[in-house]
Amino acid sequence: MASDGVTLVGGTELHLAEPEVEGEVLLTIQPAAISVHLSAPEGSPRNVWRTRVERLERLGGRVRLRLGDPLPLTAEVTEAARSELGLQAGAVVWVSVKATEIGVQTVG
Repeated sequence: MASDGVTLVGGTELHLAEPEVEGEVLLTIQPAAISVHLSAPEGSPRNVWRTRVERLERLGGRVRLRLGDPLPLTAEVTEAARSELGLQAGAVVWVSVKATEIGVQTVG
């Protein structure tokens, strides 16, 4: 990880709120911390990328979205948000994650 708060994950840059952590790190992002958009969002989140919804898993009033490349992550939205956005498997979406929502732990 670079000392400027940017790290590479599978070739994708992620901006972190922990600028002084160096070396190998473990990153965590809670599914509910990932915002899903139909077009490229503007605003304060430092991490924004385009991806595809690979599959959906319904959990009562919530829906987990398995996202594809460049970062295979799981996002969680309400059923109402899924319906409003028309999300289904194969949908191309934009996601955003604030740097402060990424957990950082040093490894080793």
